[in-house]
Amino acid sequence: MVECSPVRLLAILFVASCGSASTRSIDLAALVGQRGLADARLDLEIRILADPRDVQARLAAAELDAKLQTPSDAIEQYEAVERVGGPLGTRWHASDKQRFAMLLAARGLVRLERNAANALYDLQRAQRLGGVELPPDQLVRARVAVAITQLRHVDGPEREKGRATLAALAATQPVWVGAQESASAEERATFGVWLWTIGAKRAAYEQLARWHAHGTADAGFATAYQRALAWWSPDAAASARMGEDASYAAQPDATAELDATSPIDARADAAAQYAHARAVEIISAGQRGADRSIACTCELADIAPQRELARVARAFRRDPAVAERLGRDVIMRAADSTLARATIAALFDALGDPGRARTLWLAASEESDESAIVAGYAGAAARAGDGDAALVVATTAAASSGDPAVVWVDVARALLRGNRNIDALTALRSAVDLAGANTLPDALELASETSRLVGRTEQADRFAAQRAQLSPPASGHAAQRVALAELGQHAPNASVLAAAWVATRGDPHDVELRAALVGALEHDDPRRTTLESELVMLAADRDPDRGLSAALSLK
Repeated sequence: MVECSPVRLLAILFVASCGSASTRSIDLAALVGQRGLADARLDLEIRILADPRDVQARLAAAELDAKLQTPSDAIEQYEAVERVGGPLGTRWHASDKQRFAMLLAARGLVRLERNAANALYDLQRAQRLGGVELPPDQLVRARVAVAITQLRHVDGPEREKGRATLAALAATQPVWVGAQESASAEERATFGVWLWTIGAKRAAYEQLARWHAHGTADAGFATAYQRALAWWSPDAAASARMGEDASYAAQPDATAELDATSPIDARADAAAQYAHARAVEIISAGQRGADRSIACTCELADIAPQRELARVARAFRRDPAVAERLGRDVIMRAADSTLARATIAALFDALGDPGRARTLWLAASEESDESAIVAGYAGAAARAGDGDAALVVATTAAASSGDPAVVWVDVARALLRGNRNIDALTALRSAVDLAGANTLPDALELASETSRLVGRTEQADRFAAQRAQLSPPASGHAAQRVALAELGQHAPNASVLAAAWVATRGDPHDVELRAALVGALEHDDPRRTTLESELVMLAADRDPDRGLSAALSLK
């Protein structure tokens, strides 16, 4: 047996590594001169597919991606080069390293605009690569984003990490003094009120409960404590008056970006409305309590314009494969592919393609663990009929959401769409167990309806009895259900159509009745145009289930 010295062994490994990843040089300028940017990029893609470990091809492709303004593609190539690696580290030039750092910094800043926790990882990677100067306040903001995500978590030790981070940064924000161990009861209460505004409801309740046990009388803190108590334990605060949670910033006018010159296509426009609204909701989930409005940061957050989304939706009518390609173009042009993937995923949800939607939601959730994105994947799995996966993923999303009952109700509705009624009941039991006063009526009402749907009459009656003890249903609800039943007849007469029309005027949010009336009216009836326009608007509703119902109701 021939012995091999360490130096010789290292040399052998180096040569083997070089052989495993192509080092065939590329004259990029000559290639672009002969083929043009787009075709040169396609040639490199073919070379990469033939040998995924071809480092030179990937580096050249990343350089072209930067020129073609497809930063997400460039990042994908650089990360592949890092994975290939080698005994002496990643084989790239200083210019490649700096370009990668700049792309990561840009993506990190986009993610930071929506307070995504993974923004810190991107910014720190960019710093380690070198060649990028980041303002210290951006890194502090990124650490705060991580802390906020942790404070919303259902796990106590995870919340404690977030509290400790803010306690260390208390000098920069007076309200965070309440996060320190030495804080007074009043300082803790002030911190608890702030925690409520960012959606960290369990953490808020804990701080306010400590004030309630030891603090002095204060009407403002007492109101905040009663609200948090009613969320945490509705039975303990059944008499507390609960207002609408106004911690979300107002959404921008969803119709503002629709291209007025485009031909009217109600289904495509509704799908674009829905996808844009879901992107805004993802941002708002991270920005709760931030000192800036959603309307002012949509451009910074890199949301695809609605005219682009409508273009993808119109292509879907002709050929879903073409829509998929156009959607990928939108994703690759985005500075942060995560939000873009979630937006296109929501678009395919609204177009009634659960398979493509689920694939994109999965890819987005693998890139980011933001609760709203993980919840989006849970809903997509549910609508695709995979109840087991939906329940597992929903557990993760609910745990980090700040208000888990809301996630469970949304996933239950998605499971009902996917004909997974028993799984929907499982989700609704979690929702009922965890619901606060604002969510409990909807959870109980849906649990009762679902129990009756699967033949569990006694269980349905128990849920209905619990629901009856809470606030009464909205006025007109019964009358609208009667109108809906009559519209389901084979040929409803003019008086039934007129009564249903009047009922829709009384409830601007009733999607089901509007959809049924559109189906019953003649094509030349002027009321159809009004109803279709209203359904397009409702596709942007803050309630994702209502928005999806509106989008799917249009043919």
